[in-house]
Amino acid sequence: VRYQLSTNVAALSLMFAAPALGMPLPLLPLQILWINIMIDGPPALALGAEPPSQDEMRKPPRNSRAGFISGNLALAILVLGLVMAAISLAVFSFYLSFEPDKAFTVAFTLFVFLQLFNALNCRSAQQSAFFRPFSNPSLFAAIIVSLMLHMLIVYFAPLQGIFKTVPLGIFDLALITGAASLIVVLEEFKKKFVPKVTVY
Repeated sequence: VRYQLSTNVAALSLMFAAPALGMPLPLLPLQILWINIMIDGPPALALGAEPPSQDEMRKPPRNSRAGFISGNLALAILVLGLVMAAISLAVFSFYLSFEPDKAFTVAFTLFVFLQLFNALNCRSAQQSAFFRPFSNPSLFAAIIVSLMLHMLIVYFAPLQGIFKTVPLGIFDLALITGAASLIVVLEEFKKKFVPKVTVY
């Protein structure tokens, strides 16, 4: 739930904010469909196979009258979504003034990378993304497959024409990876220093 809804908040925020700030729409409808079906789908399914945390039975029971989405969970979804949108907008704006021919492909690829990094965040509400990193091989397989499929769109000429992408260089991919990793840094900081807000 946290993974899928934060993705939707990020996409909606990005598509509303860009025109409001005088920028063109960073994602095409076909690209949004690709993200929703091929990028979000496999990691979301794999998250369902995540083994329970070792301290699950030590936690107090939830209030039976509490809503399905708690205040902390709603806040986490909102913050994750808005941060991903802000990172995407910042990099998109930079490329529009620096290399406008690559700006849309960079924004598309960055949004994909953000979703894949966010899947690591959503393995656990309280534990680090790096705790028992290989306990769910299905998730890493899903991330790798999604990444490979996206790289085909960026570098395979017939698909470039369909998805309106251009090849990216090493610098572009390094910048995209670094920017996308910020979402993990933020979540790790929250889990370590503000643990109260990670109780969903």
